Amino acid sequence: MNHNLSRILMYVSFLVGIIPFAIGTAKDITWLIICSLILIAVGYIQACIFARCPHCGKSLMKRLLGQEYCPWCGEPLD
Repeated sequence: MNHNLSRILMYVSFLVGIIPFAIGTAKDITWLIICSLILIAVGYIQACIFARCPHCGKSLMKRLLGQEYCPWCGEPLD
């Protein structure tokens, strides 16, 4: 999976998960809170696994979207 796509999926899962979390918290709906937290966690975990440099394999999680070169090895990111 492309590292940019992985990070975008993480952001989408966070945004999609935070709205039901807020509703569940406001209305005291436990199952909605739990499902939202699971969605957010799954998005973060997949990003930790797939947001890596294709050359050196180091994590790109702490970097911004749209970077052209790996900050660790300097190789271009496709």
